[in-house]
Amino acid sequence: MDIVDSWDYGTFSNIFNNIFQIKEEKYPLTYKIIQNNFYQIIENIINEINREDDLRDIPLLFMQFNISYSDYIDSINGRINISDCIERVMMQKEEDELNNIYRKVTSIDTIEDIYHDLEYEKDYLIEELLPKVGIENDFDLEYDEEEWMQTIQDNLSTDPHEEYRDYSFQKVNIKSNNSEDSSNSEIDDLFN
Repeated sequence: MDIVDSWDYGTFSNIFNNIFQIKEEKYPLTYKIIQNNFYQIIENIINEINREDDLRDIPLLFMQFNISYSDYIDSINGRINISDCIERVMMQKEEDELNNIYRKVTSIDTIEDIYHDLEYEKDYLIEELLPKVGIENDFDLEYDEEEWMQTIQDNLSTDPHEEYRDYSFQKVNIKSNNSEDSSNSEIDDLFN
């Protein structure tokens, strides 16, 4: 059987969503083909994953096809593949989070909170997917403080509510002669 070396996202999504439906009792031939070519298939799947939910499903695929996930991550190739996938997922998550707040962020605390949460999620994924063996190539999730301070400054200066923050309202007294003509003439003067 010839397996494609590289899949586009549509192919990946189709295969990934449908592979969980393949049960040995229902599709014995398909199940056997996948089981016999499992490592080639799983590595193509791993190389396409960029979402945390999909990444967390990888051990379930091993279990479904009676392949040892523990043996896979004990191997250098398996550990590298899962490590690279964790990094790719976290980089995508970082990009998504920052894109969501880029035009709205007004405090460096927001950025620090996001990176704190990202580091926590990264550590959790490593513990969940690479227990006892750890990540092969550790990576850092860092932000450029100077760049974000400039972004925050830009956001503060373009905030539509900002103009109302620094101004106090002044009471304006309009003198009138208590006549209707006087107030009408003042209104008319506004339009002249």
